[in-house]
Amino acid sequence: MHSAKSPEKIRALIGIDPPLPDSPRGLDTGVEYDRKMVTSYQAFKDFLVREYRA
Repeated sequence: MHSAKSPEKIRALIGIDPPLPDSPRGLDTGVEYDRKMVTSYQAFKDFLVREYRA
């Protein structure tokens, strides 16, 4: 069980409020992007290559 996924269960089990790990910090305040695409692996792969190629 990850403390970021169900903090209320963690608090109930261990009696403390654990700090949020660095990786999910800020996810609730960031900008969310929504894209529509064809549901095929090739379309997904093309999107990743086009948008994230270094």
